[in-house]
Amino acid sequence: MRASKKIALFFLLFICNNVLLAQQTPVFKLPFPRQYKTLDTIIDTLALQCNPKVAALRLQKLELQARATNNELALLNYKRSEIRYRYIRTINHEKRPELNQLIVDTEQLISKVDEQQYPVIAALLHFQIGNSLDYQKYNYKEQFKHYLKSYDLFRKIPLAQFPYRYYSQYAIALAYYQFGEFQKAITLAEEVEALFPQKDFNSILTVNLIGLSYLELKKYDQTIDSFEWILKNNKYALNPTAWKGIAYCNLGSVYYRKGNKDKAILYLTQGIPILKQEALLDNLASASMQLVKIYVLQKNSFEAKRYLNIVTDIQDEIKSTTFSYEINKVLSDYYQLEGNSKLALSYLQLANRYKDSIDFSVNKNKMHAAEMNFAKEKQRFLLNQIEEKITHQRIIVIVLSLFTILLFITLRIFFDRSKLKLKIEQQELRDKNIIITTELDRANVRLEQFLQSRLQKDRENPITGDRENIVSKLVNESTLHTKEDWGEYRTLFEQAHPRYLQRVKEKLPKISPAELRLIAIHKLNLNTNEMALILNISPDAVRKSKKRLSLKIGENLQQSFDEFTSSLL
Repeated sequence: MRASKKIALFFLLFICNNVLLAQQTPVFKLPFPRQYKTLDTIIDTLALQCNPKVAALRLQKLELQARATNNELALLNYKRSEIRYRYIRTINHEKRPELNQLIVDTEQLISKVDEQQYPVIAALLHFQIGNSLDYQKYNYKEQFKHYLKSYDLFRKIPLAQFPYRYYSQYAIALAYYQFGEFQKAITLAEEVEALFPQKDFNSILTVNLIGLSYLELKKYDQTIDSFEWILKNNKYALNPTAWKGIAYCNLGSVYYRKGNKDKAILYLTQGIPILKQEALLDNLASASMQLVKIYVLQKNSFEAKRYLNIVTDIQDEIKSTTFSYEINKVLSDYYQLEGNSKLALSYLQLANRYKDSIDFSVNKNKMHAAEMNFAKEKQRFLLNQIEEKITHQRIIVIVLSLFTILLFITLRIFFDRSKLKLKIEQQELRDKNIIITTELDRANVRLEQFLQSRLQKDRENPITGDRENIVSKLVNESTLHTKEDWGEYRTLFEQAHPRYLQRVKEKLPKISPAELRLIAIHKLNLNTNEMALILNISPDAVRKSKKRLSLKIGENLQQSFDEFTSSLL
């Protein structure tokens, strides 16, 4: 099946020719949808027939043409076609790392496309990712998701806007087939075929898919009808000869499964030479192995060997676990017929190893199918829930209305109570502020009275003796005149300026008691002479003390003396 898909894609691309590369009318000036078709034809020719360096230069010119239009759709169309070019080059050379990067780049481009404004671009990009995933270890689950998204977008696009959607819709049916949903593949493929009454190469692909799906369902009469239709109408194919060989071998496979060995041999022997001539290796290997199996059962060693040679000659070209299992099983049967039990057993052991790998893949696909069925059941359950919610909608609306009214009344009462409580708290706060202010005023008055009394006392008893010794003594002792005076002053000061001295100590943990006293005196905004009287020292000693304290403040806090004291409220 994959081989027939590759054939269709190859010949779809091969009809492109170099004449298009020399066209005089720039492709991005063509109207849509003709622009899509022409651009894809150019891209396909570049990917299949041109040297990569030549193709790269041509792609640069196409990009410049697209940008010159200043048209967002034209630029998006170019970016989409550039991804198509990379896709064709990648699958042609089986470069899986590049394919993985291509998928990432395509997803990033999709995220920038407005599906409502540019549905064709979005649909083609989703289809492109689906195709890329088809070559990435049969990642059906993700592939199927993008194909369905593409189909959903295509379904809303008028044929006049994008008439080339046939193959894209066929690919959705193909995804069903690959995922094992054969009846759904038939239903969708027949729906797609009915949408396009005029037959072309797409019809060949679609009818062949229908036939293969019927074959998997063991509905052999419908299968034969499909393959006979292809045999009669192979002229619509891009390569009629190749499809004639495919149809012959497909019919042979049907009769082989039905147990009609004579008809199977008749069709297979007609198709195999054509497949060999056209180098359709996958189909050729499958058909030849079926003939080997038939001739082994008939104990016809000569004919079995003849077709076994065809299979062994091409086995290195086919990378498939299923094929590896089949060929080793056929070789085991053949050597059993020849009486070489040792070789027969060896090939049988190899076949069983490949079968274990196949069983693992089958179980994995069954798991994906089970996940999808679970998702469908979940969706049905959700739909039933929605119906029940609609049934009870009126009751819910009434209940919600009553609840809303009750909530409004409750909130209103709560708001009124909160407002009253806030009003009471504000009045209490005002009363407390009045009391605090009054107390502070009284403390300031008492502090002022205390200072005035000490100033008067100092004026009446001026200091005598050596000034430097007195300053030194005041710096090292925590006294005003006496410890009792300082204690009384500090008590009054802290009442007027709560926590002021504590904040000073937090800022300057190593401050001495004398320095702390100097700051407390300075806080009262006294001049130098008044401070000297209070401390019973000379004004010059006050200035020196402030200077020393300023140096200490500067080293620790990078502030001046005045900045420091004013910052402590």
